[in-house]
Amino acid sequence: MFRHRRLATLASSLAIGALAMLSTSAGAASPAPPVSAAPSGAPVASPGAATTAMVRFIHASPDAPAVDVYVSGTRFDANTDFAFGVISDYQPIAAGAQTLTVYPAGSDTATAKPLITKDLTLTAGQRYTLAATNELAKLEATVIKDDPAPTADKAQVRVVHLSADTSGVDILPSGKDTALFSGVTYPNATDYKTVDPGVATFDVRNMGTTTVALTSSPIDLQAGDSTSIFAIGSSAAVAGAQPLRLLVAIDDSVNTRMRFLNAAPDAAAVDVWVDGAKVDAMSGIAFGTASDYVTLSAGDHQIQVVDAGMTPTNVTPILSVTETLGAAGHHTFAISGLKAAAQPTLFRDESQPAADKSHLRVVQLSSDTAAIDAGRKGDKALVTDLAYGHDSAYFPLDAGSFDLSVRGTGESKNLVEVDPLKLAGATSYSAYLVGSSTGAAGAQPLSVVLVTDASAG
Repeated sequence: MFRHRRLATLASSLAIGALAMLSTSAGAASPAPPVSAAPSGAPVASPGAATTAMVRFIHASPDAPAVDVYVSGTRFDANTDFAFGVISDYQPIAAGAQTLTVYPAGSDTATAKPLITKDLTLTAGQRYTLAATNELAKLEATVIKDDPAPTADKAQVRVVHLSADTSGVDILPSGKDTALFSGVTYPNATDYKTVDPGVATFDVRNMGTTTVALTSSPIDLQAGDSTSIFAIGSSAAVAGAQPLRLLVAIDDSVNTRMRFLNAAPDAAAVDVWVDGAKVDAMSGIAFGTASDYVTLSAGDHQIQVVDAGMTPTNVTPILSVTETLGAAGHHTFAISGLKAAAQPTLFRDESQPAADKSHLRVVQLSSDTAAIDAGRKGDKALVTDLAYGHDSAYFPLDAGSFDLSVRGTGESKNLVEVDPLKLAGATSYSAYLVGSSTGAAGAQPLSVVLVTDASAG
């Protein structure tokens, strides 16, 4: 079974920065802990590209509830939980006249009143960010055109001001006196600027002043990436409103990111070779372990998996395939099943939790286990009939301890005992079911491996 699974979830754009009010003249805000920005997903070429626009959606209203989004009556990105601060992957939408409607999450659209209705005219080949902005009582749709043009040796960055009660701002590299962006006002986006790649921290100042009201966490502006920094939330002390923060998303890239998961239950440590070269970060990966992400060029890559210390030229690889990796994605390349018949599966990992939530998905990678149900012990299953080689959507959970139950579809007995999962807020996770449920010779027993996909801190 060779299955590409692409979940339309948030491309792990990360909420970053200290929380501050731009309307005050307080001293410089302290930098938040370092984070790594993750892409929201870049447009993927399709046969209908000449007749489609590429569209993504961001919930940027500080006090609006989670929402469902529709374009001309069709649910947009149904697998994404659009809570505050969540941004989707780009999706192809037919060019021409369209209507955006936004409802409270879970609404019956036949009877519910939409929170937003906006007519759109989409141009073929153009990329757009559609945003729900302003406070709930004044909720509106903001349409931003996205025109990234990444190059292999430089980084691009822009700022998108989506905080309705925040006045104009200047954006400067921390410790510098010259603004990179000046006079950015709601609800506007700057042009992209080309900068040298590297890790950068930015100060946000009230327009025309020297007061540093907000300092970002370090942002990794990699060569080949086009990055947007969104200002979202409220700078006023509004009851029930999310405070001002920065959100980072990669809009397009000549690169992609991939990690490796060893889910072959009879495989000891393995090395991964990409395009004929051993990848150090993917070397010695034991069963039930995921590597760090590495940056690769978008496009086709030969991926070979061998026992640790071996080379594809002197042994027959456990697996040798050619994979096409889309630009600006975070991917997990997993092998599962017994070594003699190991199967590759590529999962897309873009997901961003809401600011105060964890996100969790379940992935079934036990080849001798039938379809499963999963959820909190004692509660109704959140995931049902999940077959081998498939992943669920990410679902939002409160941070804290989560007692995961994994059982055969329609059954009540747990297939495996799982220690309570410790889930942090503003963090995305994958829970992989790995191992053998039938006691296959030399195979590791069934277990659940929890891996962090993205984190805001």
